[in-house]
Amino acid sequence: MAACYNGWLLDLFATVSEWLEQQGIAPEKARALILSASSGAAAMGADRSENSLRELSAGIATPNTLTRLGLDHLKGRGAFQPWAEACKLLSQQLDIPGRG
Repeated sequence: MAACYNGWLLDLFATVSEWLEQQGIAPEKARALILSASSGAAAMGADRSENSLRELSAGIATPNTLTRLGLDHLKGRGAFQPWAEACKLLSQQLDIPGRG
């Protein structure tokens, strides 16, 4: 199951990295930037287990920040709903009892 999530995340990283390249950032720097950001977020989530992941996100995405601007746009467009739907499809495919 984790391999599915890893694949999804790698595709997301590729999308952002490719966009950065289109903005003129060298491919190796674009890749390093997105991987550094994602590993930093993962480390924060692991290190601060007393907070939910949503609480950690809210702590970063404060008013008038670029993070808040982007997150509000993504949420407003329903960008996270397809991820939840994909998780549901995965649980149904695996026939996980009580889930789906």
